Amino acid sequence: MLLENYFNFISETCIRIKDTRVNIEYVLWDYEKGVSPEEICQRYHSLTLEQIYATILYYLANKIVIKHYLDQVKQRDQEAEEEWDRNPPADAIALKERFEAYRAKPAITQVQETQDAPLLFVR
Repeated sequence: MLLENYFNFISETCIRIKDTRVNIEYVLWDYEKGVSPEEICQRYHSLTLEQIYATILYYLANKIVIKHYLDQVKQRDQEAEEEWDRNPPADAIALKERFEAYRAKPAITQVQETQDAPLLFVR
């Protein structure tokens, strides 16, 4: 089987491991940090050890191209984060305001609110 058959080449900044929703960069970033293939397999339950080894082998066989791909992905992610910071969604703003209002209350009020909340028992 050709290594390329293990992947779906969706765009210049999106290569997924076939039959999963896992992009190769997640496996490769862990690999670059020194995480073993077996540990990566435990982190991504939808991946087989064969798929992880294929991803690493594809990276090693195409290092220049994949390094460029990883740089593009990092740049895309950074630009998306900067855009989020400039124009956060309304839901994120509302959630942040609620969190800040909660943090501004004295700790004793937070404890009382927690104690007054109904408890959910699961059998």
